[in-house]
Amino acid sequence: MSDTLNNRHTLPTGYQLKNYKIQEILGNGNFGITYLAEDIELNTQVAIKEYFPNELAVREEDNANIQEKSPKEADNLAWGLRQFVKEAKTLALFKHPNIVHVLQFFQANNTAYIVMEYEPGQNMASFLKEKKGETAAKEKVIKFLPAFLEGLEALHKAKYLHQDIQPANIYLREKDQSPLLIDFGAARYDLANRSTPATIADGYAPIEQYQGDSGKKGPWTDIYSTSAVLYWLISGQTPVKAIERTVTQELPDPLIPAIEIGDEKYPQHFLEAIDWGLSINEKDRPQNVKAWRDKLFTDSSKRDKSSTQAKKSASTASGKSGKLRGLVIILVIVFLVVLFGGGGWLLYRELGKITPAVNTGEAPPELVPTIDTTTPEAETAVPIATDFYGNTTEVAPPPVTHNIETTEFETPTETEFEEPPENEAVITEAKTANPERETLLWVAAKEKVAAAQAQLPNEPLRIMTGAGVRLRLQARQNAKKSVMLQIGTIVSELEKKRNEGRDWYWVTTVDGDEGWVADKYTMPLEPEKIAQAYVEVAHKKLNSNRASFGDIVDLCHFLNEASNKVELDSAVELKLLYLKALQRSLDKIPDDQRNEPRYLKWVNMHKVDIVYQDTKKGWVIKKERFQQLYNEYSFLPIADQILQEMP
Repeated sequence: MSDTLNNRHTLPTGYQLKNYKIQEILGNGNFGITYLAEDIELNTQVAIKEYFPNELAVREEDNANIQEKSPKEADNLAWGLRQFVKEAKTLALFKHPNIVHVLQFFQANNTAYIVMEYEPGQNMASFLKEKKGETAAKEKVIKFLPAFLEGLEALHKAKYLHQDIQPANIYLREKDQSPLLIDFGAARYDLANRSTPATIADGYAPIEQYQGDSGKKGPWTDIYSTSAVLYWLISGQTPVKAIERTVTQELPDPLIPAIEIGDEKYPQHFLEAIDWGLSINEKDRPQNVKAWRDKLFTDSSKRDKSSTQAKKSASTASGKSGKLRGLVIILVIVFLVVLFGGGGWLLYRELGKITPAVNTGEAPPELVPTIDTTTPEAETAVPIATDFYGNTTEVAPPPVTHNIETTEFETPTETEFEEPPENEAVITEAKTANPERETLLWVAAKEKVAAAQAQLPNEPLRIMTGAGVRLRLQARQNAKKSVMLQIGTIVSELEKKRNEGRDWYWVTTVDGDEGWVADKYTMPLEPEKIAQAYVEVAHKKLNSNRASFGDIVDLCHFLNEASNKVELDSAVELKLLYLKALQRSLDKIPDDQRNEPRYLKWVNMHKVDIVYQDTKKGWVIKKERFQQLYNEYSFLPIADQILQEMP
């Protein structure tokens, strides 16, 4: 093996990873290696990214396994691997034509691999193949940009940043030159901030990435980098490094504005938008893609003329409508008198047939209006949700289901739903602000966190990542078993030993139980990052194909307890994960074993939260549980995710 490994870094041509055979190297950076490979089962090509931070790791001499360069790098290497895994799981959630599509993720060779769709094409670094200083035609820039911004906006709406936008990480498909965002930098920068200085894409990275201040990063971070790419396209030159653009009265900005470089070649508003995106201070840049897109593609001078004309028209119309306004006011007064003077209840009952509402417990169920899905109002009512960055979007209608047997697509009928779809009235009501209640919730959560932190010991901490793991009396797999620990249990690490090709830890619980546990069932825990660890452990178990019914039940118990030990936003995320875990446990119940005592007991414990659906031949969580969670915490950023997860 050592003779075929290239430079002790890359896997050799012909090397087989699961059912993928390496064909060539597509890219080799400081954080990882990307290969072109063949799926030998499907006879298709894929791109595979391998976690390999060459500043921390080397390959072992006689095989393809990677290991830390020195013992002091072990923790950073392992931590970076977890961030790489987290990034893979995040990317797998995106199904967008302008974001690279993750097909599979797996671990091997002491590292991890992300398998992605591969399409022939080239990165934008090859877009200008001619000499340095060559610029791109306006038509080429305008062609790729709208689709690229759609992909970027989709990332931001999911509260995710790319953090490494540069020409090399924008891929252009060969068939139509449409863009694809690849090689995300979030995990790389997280690892760099923890260990060695990050490899900054000079000229494309904003000042906050040099400073390593995650609190200053946001959509504006990616907007700066995209503006820098546009600057490169229109000028043929990489922009001046942000770190060198310190502006004072004595030292003006060394970066020549795009409005000067691209004058007469590109629209003025387009060039102004590039300069806006390249503002040094993050607060001076567009705060979201929508605002920036409007500037890029809208000529403000034309918009102002249209606005002036509209005002003149409105002024003329206002004179004509003034006489009608008085009549409308009189009619409204008459309506209110009728509504509250005795005829209101009857009118309420009639309007209830077409007005979405929710039973809040304040009125008898028979007086609560319900939605009639056969009316035009019910069919066209579109719920509106507000995302983390303040953008409003329509909540998607029930998805189209795929019939595997007939390979035909069909839309669910009314009879398949045991309850009406989510509606605008419920969501609007949930959005009503209650500052006093919100403050009380935050304070109560902080008190719980303080109480949980006070119980933590001073020794190094670890958290159990496996469900129902028994401690061992000796550091070996077949040693006598001790107590069983629930997933998510926090333990103190007292000793570490290497045996049977793995690390073992002698740990103790807060109850005084002690024993050895293998490294694969636990991971290090920083006291200030307990919430992140809880979420990571939950996602790992939920995404495990090997998790049994008992494992998921254990996870449900853990999530139910963990949500009472963290800050409010993390607590709600854990509550949402609990609902997902509960559904996963119900999915694990075999159809022919539904009446077994352990399954019956679990179902009976949750009868208030679940309902049996004949169409799915199984138990599902009631949609009201998601709606209640949304209504209670609609003021938090995660509220929109709750809506997305709603059945």
